[in-house]
Amino acid sequence: MRKKTKPKVFQELLRTGTRIFSISLLLLVVQIVAHSPAQGQDTGQRVISLNLKDVSVLQALNEVNQASGDMVIFRKEIVEKETKRVTLKADNILVFDAVKSILEGTKLMCTRQSSGKILVGPKPD
Repeated sequence: MRKKTKPKVFQELLRTGTRIFSISLLLLVVQIVAHSPAQGQDTGQRVISLNLKDVSVLQALNEVNQASGDMVIFRKEIVEKETKRVTLKADNILVFDAVKSILEGTKLMCTRQSSGKILVGPKPD
């Protein structure tokens, strides 16, 4: 003789399983969205606007960092040795292009990392 399963117990079990699945799926989607770059902003493609007038290279790089969320990495001791003054007015310029413009005519160079960060250091001899 077979024992009948009560329909109410089965329906509750099905509802609970559906809820757990839905919550798990939602958490997975949130995690994927949270870790994906938004419009290329974490890959060095962030766009900023600058209005620099007769500032040092160090001040210019600090302004870029402020506008970009600290995308540029440099050693203050190396950058402050540069005597060049920077004037740059640019709207909607890529951070990497702005840094290249700032470093033009100096003994410094920049490279873009896969993380999106921009490293500034001395040019090779």
